[in-house]
Amino acid sequence: MTKLRIAATASLGFAVAALVAGTSLAAGNTAGRTIAFKASYSGKAVVRVAGSNATIVSAVATGTGTLVGKSKLSGKGAGVGADPCGTFGGPGFITAADGKRLNFVIAPTAGSACGDESGQTFALVGRATIKGGTGKYLRAKGTFKFAGTFNRGTGVFSVRFVGTLIVV
Repeated sequence: MTKLRIAATASLGFAVAALVAGTSLAAGNTAGRTIAFKASYSGKAVVRVAGSNATIVSAVATGTGTLVGKSKLSGKGAGVGADPCGTFGGPGFITAADGKRLNFVIAPTAGSACGDESGQTFALVGRATIKGGTGKYLRAKGTFKFAGTFNRGTGVFSVRFVGTLIVV
């Protein structure tokens, strides 16, 4: 009977140790968790303006972000000018170094670009929705706010994202 209790106690001890080790390992796994998402990028955009309409032909930048690490931001879209601030929107992508992509979209009027007096430097603000991606981001969702600047003369822009990311 004593040998049975020792074996049962030892088995229970191993089971608890395995459970603790498994929980510790799972803590590094972000699946199914809400994560505070922060990212910062800088790069160049090509924007064509015709009257009060703008086409964001391309926007490409590099930077870093929560969960994605060193990554590349890319996007395109359209905008409509207005005084003092125009609106814009379109699809965007954050591609991590491992090639996995996080997709997001800025609704057509969810981005705002307010120019300075010369119409050269614009303050960018808005909100975006995460819409899945590839690999571990396949069913990702969430939202983030963004803020940044864009120089119309050089095409240089920088942007910071703050929000939540849910990796399912």
